[in-house]
Amino acid sequence: MDRTITNILIPCTSQTSTLTAISVGADLARRLHATLHLLIMEEQSSAADTDQCTAEARKRGIPAPLLHHCRGNSLKELLQCAKEVHADLIVAGMEKPGNGGLFQRSGSYKLACMSDCPVLFLPESHAPESLYKILVHLDATAETRQKLGIASILAAACHAEVHVYGASREKDSDSAHHLDVFCNQAEHYFQERGLRTVCSSVSGVKIGESVKEQAEKVKAGLVVMMTETEPAGFLATPYTEWLMNQQSVPVLAMRPRETRVAGGGL
Repeated sequence: MDRTITNILIPCTSQTSTLTAISVGADLARRLHATLHLLIMEEQSSAADTDQCTAEARKRGIPAPLLHHCRGNSLKELLQCAKEVHADLIVAGMEKPGNGGLFQRSGSYKLACMSDCPVLFLPESHAPESLYKILVHLDATAETRQKLGIASILAAACHAEVHVYGASREKDSDSAHHLDVFCNQAEHYFQERGLRTVCSSVSGVKIGESVKEQAEKVKAGLVVMMTETEPAGFLATPYTEWLMNQQSVPVLAMRPRETRVAGGGL
């Protein structure tokens, strides 16, 4: 479950949330001694925007981020760049509904589902200094523990307190038992790495709403989730997408490794 972050990629458009993403991404790159890559999406950017992006990176301690350019504004180009630079983390700003652009609502969730690396989505109003509490959601599926590695890296880099929160829509005894076991394993995992850890769990709930309430309760600066491991239910919005749509807290989303299909198209 341990992993490293050596390359961070930030897609840059003319939207103001891009500067929020650069502030956080550059700060993480500095803390992790990682290379910062800025992908200038030229359809929505200008030379002035590029200068502003590099200036924001310098302000956060990265004097010379690596610049990449693409003429379009598509997920395919972003994902191709992520592969070429061997990105371990994508940091993207989320737009408010109605603002247009690539990274709002379903577009953001689609990126998380298609990306080979975790994606950190940041609301426009997010303060870069607020990643001092990280809520890590676990459900009753085995894949849920795949997110522990990235969560521990970010928590250590930000000197953050980790809140392990088990929340499952299932309420049968076997699922509740698995949830408790996974939460205990996660708590020990973080404690073994010297991280301050708090653990709690609940079963038989709507996952998105429950995670949002818990994040607000503990004042979490970041929620770490899978794109979807425990089904939300027939015709229901995936709970991670639902939480991202609320735009109330940054969300780091990663897809379960078992769902990746070699050679799959876009």
